[in-house]
Amino acid sequence: MYRMLLPILSCLMFAVSFNLNARTYTIYGQEADAFFERFVSLYAKQHADAVHRNIPLKGSSLQLFKSMLYVHCRNSVDPESINRLIRNYSLSKHGQSCKQLFVMMLSEIPKYDQHHIYKISVTVDHNGIIEHVRCQHVDTRLGVLSMDKAYFIKKTIILNMPGYVMKGGMR
Repeated sequence: MYRMLLPILSCLMFAVSFNLNARTYTIYGQEADAFFERFVSLYAKQHADAVHRNIPLKGSSLQLFKSMLYVHCRNSVDPESINRLIRNYSLSKHGQSCKQLFVMMLSEIPKYDQHHIYKISVTVDHNGIIEHVRCQHVDTRLGVLSMDKAYFIKKTIILNMPGYVMKGGMR
């Protein structure tokens, strides 16, 4: 009986020690919106080349796909909302890159038409490296932008906002 509990207890201790190292910052209102705008524009600059290389569409088919993504961006902040489009283009193998492209394209929406984010929760590890970002719009029908480590691989994003310094990447 005790031998069976030992692996479970060791997993629980690992989970608890991991959670003790993580910190979550929650930002509201105009500060959250400014943080979101800065984050998305930095994300687009940092990831553009790698993401375009990873999507196997070229020329006019890539432009068409990006146009359809742009329409999705105007109606949602949720990268999961493009799953059907990814399937229709047979890009399931490249789904993560397509979702990264979706996030990048949020920065291309004109200022007057942008989604205004009212709440952002950013979880960082003990080194300040971003583990998870969750952005919420006032209108829940637009979804939630939820990004985990897979979105930050191999790129450094340093966000300097009053009271916050957060990094993404360097894994």
